[in-house]
Amino acid sequence: TMTIKDGVLDGGEFAHIYFVDWDCVRARHRQLNITVMGTADEVEDRKWNNGEVINTLRKYTDEEKAYDVHYTLQQKR
Repeated sequence: TMTIKDGVLDGGEFAHIYFVDWDCVRARHRQLNITVMGTADEVEDRKWNNGEVINTLRKYTDEEKAYDVHYTLQQKR
């Protein structure tokens, strides 16, 4: 899902669109079909909490952070 705001594609700071051709790399005409669905209502700014970066890293419990023999298994090999 991509947002179009004020007639401009808003992919955010890190979004990219890649077109992959698994068939072959050769010169030929390409066709892209775009379906636009949505509303004419005002779309607010995508920033969350005044632009604060959302930490999406996994939160480990203290039990998960405790020592595990698998941590040093590679060193023993």
